[in-house]
Amino acid sequence: MIEESNIIEEVEQRLINKINAYVLGEDPSYLDAVILACEELEIEPELAAKMLPAPIKEKLEQEASHLNMIPKKSKLPI
Repeated sequence: MIEESNIIEEVEQRLINKINAYVLGEDPSYLDAVILACEELEIEPELAAKMLPAPIKEKLEQEASHLNMIPKKSKLPI
């Protein structure tokens, strides 16, 4: 059981590293970076979604909202 959790953590870290590398590269889109990282690591995007940390999920949500893929959230003027 310990070996299995180590493998999951390793795959999760590799996924995050690849996403960050893509975003820092030529195309700063998190949506594209996640898809490319999933293809390279041969991971289903649905599984990858469970592995992503909150900051990356927030960036994905912002991009999707900006591209009208999901409804925009109301913002209070400050």
